[in-house]
Amino acid sequence: ENVDALIKCVQQNIGFSHGKPVAAFSIYKCLLYWKSFEAERTSVFDRLIQMFGEAIE
Repeated sequence: ENVDALIKCVQQNIGFSHGKPVAAFSIYKCLLYWKSFEAERTSVFDRLIQMFGEAIE
């Protein structure tokens, strides 16, 4: 699934491009493309939030 590919990508240290964080930009662009912001709650957000929480720990 596309979400799995996105999560695998952003779990790596993909750094910055022109001063912008590549992972954050990639997540944002994918969520826009998938129209995830139009839904009240999606599994994509749940998975990303879990991934961020694990990275912080």
